[in-house]
Amino acid sequence: MRRRIGDKLSLALVITNLSELRLLIGQVAEAEQALAFGRQACGPGIPGTRLAHFAVAAARIHLAKGNTLEASAEIRRAIDGASSSRDGNKLCECYRLAARVALDDGDVLRAETALGLAREKASTDLARADIAVLEAMAARAKGAPYAVAARQALDLARRAEDAELAREAHLLLHFDAVATGDGRAARLHLDAALTQRNRIAFSLPDEMRRRFLARRELAELALLESSFGNAPAE
Repeated sequence: MRRRIGDKLSLALVITNLSELRLLIGQVAEAEQALAFGRQACGPGIPGTRLAHFAVAAARIHLAKGNTLEASAEIRRAIDGASSSRDGNKLCECYRLAARVALDDGDVLRAETALGLAREKASTDLARADIAVLEAMAARAKGAPYAVAARQALDLARRAEDAELAREAHLLLHFDAVATGDGRAARLHLDAALTQRNRIAFSLPDEMRRRFLARRELAELALLESSFGNAPAE
């Protein structure tokens, strides 16, 4: 019995990792299919921490599709599962994802509440970088200063070697430079954000690259590349 449960736990982790990897490169339908297979294969009786893995992956898929209501429902399930297993790292991830969904909804107060809970559980550079990015996004959304949080996020993202968070931090610093009239810094941070995006994009085959670049999160950067990217730095 213990071996069967252990096999299911290992399968759950492999499937959710595969689903999130597919999502990272823009294969949303394939990520959804992998997750559905994993849930069916594992069946009932999975401990809360693995249920949380499935729910987090499902929430990320819904967010990628712009379905924030469904994403929020999955996050609540993930938080319940991670809380029952006392998995602090997974709880931190849940709260960070909850903040992203809230920001996508335009609900800054809800995002800040989730970030407060995430900060209590943060124990890695990756978690702290994600929180700093989200704090900067929340501050920008409500018209407050955010450059300090964005610079901190960039430092932490570099330490964690996370290209996605580094791209988001550079993009925030680009917006801050535009707002303060620093054209040179704006161009430098835009170029840096594009470099981080392209680190992943240019490592993929053509069809995968096309789908990666079509991700919702990269749409704004693509617009800036076409409109601002060719302008000379001041």
